[in-house]
Formats: sequence, C-alpha cells, structure tokens
Amino acid sequence: MVSEIEVVSGCPSADWTLNYRHVHSLVTQLVPRIAHTAHGGYGSLELQLGSISNLTHINFEDKDISPIVQVARQNALTLQSLCIAAHVCGSFTELIKTQSGDYVEYSQLQVLKLNHFSRYRMYGWPTIPGAVPFPKLRLLSVTEPYSFDDDDVLFWGNAATLEYLTLQISRETVTMIKKFGVFTTASQPMLKCVNILGTGYLYPTSFDPYAAYTKFLLDIAPNAAVRTFTELKMVPNASAALSLFGDYTNIQVLGLLDISLQLWDAMALIKSLPLLSDLHSLPPALGPLPDNVTEYELPAYVVANYAPMGRRFRCWHVKKIDTAVTFKDIVTCALLLALVCPNFDYLTPPTSDTQKFMPAMKAAIDKSEFKNYELRTSNTRRIAALNCGHTFHLDCITLWLDNDENTKCPMCSAYPVGPILALYIKCDMDHVVNDKLIDYSLWAIKQQEAYCMELEVKMAALRIKSHENVEPLRKIQARLTEVHKNITLLETQENELSTLSESHRADVQSSIDLMTQVLSSLQQKNSEQDAEPA
Repeated sequence: MVSEIEVVSGCPSADWTLNYRHVHSLVTQLVPRIAHTAHGGYGSLELQLGSISNLTHINFEDKDISPIVQVARQNALTLQSLCIAAHVCGSFTELIKTQSGDYVEYSQLQVLKLNHFSRYRMYGWPTIPGAVPFPKLRLLSVTEPYSFDDDDVLFWGNAATLEYLTLQISRETVTMIKKFGVFTTASQPMLKCVNILGTGYLYPTSFDPYAAYTKFLLDIAPNAAVRTFTELKMVPNASAALSLFGDYTNIQVLGLLDISLQLWDAMALIKSLPLLSDLHSLPPALGPLPDNVTEYELPAYVVANYAPMGRRFRCWHVKKIDTAVTFKDIVTCALLLALVCPNFDYLTPPTSDTQKFMPAMKAAIDKSEFKNYELRTSNTRRIAALNCGHTFHLDCITLWLDNDENTKCPMCSAYPVGPILALYIKCDMDHVVNDKLIDYSLWAIKQQEAYCMELEVKMAALRIKSHENVEPLRKIQARLTEVHKNITLLETQENELSTLSESHRADVQSSIDLMTQVLSSLQQKNSEQDAEPA
C-alpha cells in the first residue's frame, strides 16, 4: 500500500504519470498497473494517479502542482504531510476548494511546507474560506515571500495545534500579520519555535523596512521559546537586537545565524534574556577593550561588571569560522563568559575547526591574565551576611548594594543596618547546591502545576456536563412522580367505583327480593278470595 510519495520530476502530457523513488514507507502490492523501470541508477515506478489512496505523505517538487491536486483531495482524510515546491494560477486554491465551491478539509494534516522552486512564484491566492482547511496543523513552513496579501488562510482554526513556524519575511508577510493580528497576545498558545528567514524582500522605496520589521518581531509569537533569525542584515550586533528581543524574556534558544557578535553585545543580550540557554551565531569577536582596562585586568573587570548573569546560559554554538575572527578572540570570549555565567559549559566550534580550536583553548587558559586571576580570587571568595540574617557572596551583595536602585536585601527587602559582615567560612564545593538541580525541580513543579490545572479544567468540564445531564433527569423524575400520583388516584377512584357498584347491586337485589315477596303475598290473597263461596 502506497503511503508516501516523493516527486522529483513531472510529465506534461494529459495522461500524466507519477515518477517517484522508493521511500522507506512505500509498499506496492496493492497498486495496480505498475511497470518496473530503471532510471538514473535508481529503481523507479510509474503508476496512474487515480489508483492512489490512503496516502499520508506527499513531497512534490515539480513546477506545476495541478496534476497532484486530484491526489491530494482524494487523500484529504489521511494526508499528514504535504510539501510543495511552487505552484501557479490558483492551484493552491484548487487544493482547498473544489470546482463546485465546496471546501476540502485536510483533517489529519500536521505538516505543510510551501517552498520556493527556481524563479516560480505562487499566484492566484484563495479568498478567505468558509471552512477550516488545516485544523490540526503543527508545522507550517513558507520559505518564500508570503503572497496571501488579504488572506490568513494558513492560520485558520489551528491556533491550538501550531507549534513550529518558518516564515520568509517580506512586505506581504508584514501586511498580513498587521492586518489580521495573527500573533496577538495568547493567540498562538502552543507555538514553540519560530524561524524567520532573510530580509532581502524588504527594500521597496515606499516601505520602511526597519519600522515594519521591528513591529513584526514585536507582534509575532510572544510565547515562543525558541527563535531563529536567518540573514538579519539590519541587526548587525546584539545592541541593535536588544530593542527587538528585550521584551521576550521567555526565549530559551536564539539563533542569529548570520551575525557576528562582539563580547559586550553578547553579554548584554544574555543578561536581558534570563531563560536563554543556547545561542547560535557567527564566531564572537572580543571587540575594543573598555577605557583604561588592560588585558590583564579584563577578567576582573568582567566579573565586577557582569557577574553573576545568565544562570541558565549553557552553550554558544558557532556556525562557521573565517579569517575575520581569530581563534584567540573566540577562546577569550568563551573563558570570560565562563567567569560570569555559572552554568556555561562550552562554546562549540564547527566540526571542521575542532582540531584548531582545542590547542587555542589550552593556550588561552595558560595565559597569565586568566591564571593569575584564578590565583587572586581563589582565596578571596567570601560569604557575607546582612543584619536580617540572609547570606550572599561578598562580591555579589557588594555589587548589588552599589547600585543606587538596590537599597534593600534581595531576599526579604529589609533595609541593611550597619556594615556588611564578612563571614570567613570554608566552603566545601562538593556540597554546594546545584543550580541545575534547582532549575529542574522548579521545572518539574511547573509541569505538575500545569498538569493539575489541566485536570481542574477537565473536572470543571465534567461538572458542567454532569449538571447539564442532572437537570433533565430531575425534570424526568418530577414527571414520573406526577405520573405515579395520577396512577394512584386512578386506582383509588376505580376501587371506589367498584365498591359503589357492589353496594348498588346489593340494594337492587334486596329490592327485587322484596318485590318478589309482595307479589307472592298478593297472589296468595287473590287465591284465597277466589276460593270463598259466593
């Protein structure tokens, strides 16, 4: 039984046949009229389109999708994945709307990919449908300019299921987002990952790409935890990116795939995103040193001005390494991040550069500014206490109180009275609380809370349903009680009638007996009178 089709070329003839390669889920026993051929070193099959049913996957890379429309409609109830390279002249409309005007619902479709093929563009867009064509869509990928100018058909009715979204940013995309408010607050509660592609289509003279694109990013999917922005030519560094990403405090994975960040911009970005765990970008550059700070003083400067931060930041993934950024800068950035981000594990270079990266890391660790900094700080990590009794690292609480906005204890908001008390306590690092375990425990608690809330919602729904069923039952019971009363009344009346009938019958019988006696007396008297002599 055919369950998956991948089309790599098509035939323009009227008797169009499908040429596809063997895929892992393809079984051909039930498909009639199969002719085995050899093509390009691969075993291939040709079959009539009308014989295909119960398909779950279609990957169509031809230029014209009109031959596949019939197959897609025929398998609308079973199709789970539909990938289309490009189409023209309203072919997409034909996928969701028949010639008779009826709309086709792809009730099981979870993956829809509309990709770009050569120079072909998508034209002939559908009007706003009267039905929901993709109610269970989980992954939507539009990797070319969004041309549904006046239509958000792809987002209809799937807000409760859509989890992964890839969009090619364009003027049409911004127009659609702003017009229909697709990503207003809480409109896409399940959306986890957003991948925004290049900005090359944002440069018409009558269009302001900076303002529109910024507004677009601020509107789109505020709850998505994973975000990837490819080819962001207008965001050259993290300082510019902060204005776009600053409000999204729930971002956990961020990809700036064509941007090389300076260390200071990266630190500002990590500090503004408290849940960020993974960052993808081009290699980081150290950038110019702060005023009056030497390389020897750099570790102390970074710790004093940035530590602690990014408690969840774990890994920096480097996309590729070129000659513009040296291995020395990359390794120095990684070591400085390790000083201020307590859970930072590693910076991952591309596989091809691993052999060059590791010696550079060792050489940087042996540099005097890092080694001496460790020696200087290893014996001065003190614990301090405020008068309220809460304890902190001495450098942490000093840095906290040095800020004019922070005048209270971070734990209980009590005003400190008197000096900070330094406690000379030898800390056993083997027994220090693991932040990762705490984060995991908090995550598990949140999962349990979410599960409890889900159960409460279900219980509320059951109570409502029970109430809806109980009320009609009460009415039926009341009617039954009334019927039983009527039956009892009728039985009583029947018994009374029966009693009256019996007494009436007895009265009639006694009257008959009396009349009989009177008649007998009269007859006897007549007989006696007739017997007397005249």
